[in-house]
Amino acid sequence: FPELKHMAHELESMFSELDLASQNLRQSQQRLSLVLDGASLGSWDWNLQNKTVSIDERFAEMIGLKASDFQNDDTLWERLIHPDDYSKFQFALKQHFEQRTLDYQVEYRMRHKKGYWVWMLSRGKVNQKDDLGKPIRISGTHLDITERKASEEELITLNILQTAILESAGYAIIATGSDG
Repeated sequence: FPELKHMAHELESMFSELDLASQNLRQSQQRLSLVLDGASLGSWDWNLQNKTVSIDERFAEMIGLKASDFQNDDTLWERLIHPDDYSKFQFALKQHFEQRTLDYQVEYRMRHKKGYWVWMLSRGKVNQKDDLGKPIRISGTHLDITERKASEEELITLNILQTAILESAGYAIIATGSDG
């Protein structure tokens, strides 16, 4: 039965290739996870056609949720965005969807499960379009930038205070270096 032996050999070869491809995929997924973790990034994938959003646990944890909270609810993400930031979010998406930007990037606040606001830097890119060029799928990352935003706000406050002090001083103030 030479034909049967040949088919068995072919099947064995296909299973070996499949096993190798599976190992490579696992390694690639592990590397991606390590990179995202090392950069403190959460990831998301939004299928506009199917109206589904998939996020990883890291992104969900940033706002006190679980990734499964987003299953079957493509509007949850948008509902968590601060009302004052929603138009920025929509504008950035529209600009990217209309190919006016190479990628999508915007900073906005999202409501944490405990009620406070978390600043996010959201970045992404359309990676699938229909035959007419209309976006079908966009994927990207979220970075919690709350600490950076707090530092920026503190710096603005200190600059305002410094300006007020200098403007209200009834005499000249001279600043010198540490050497006099």
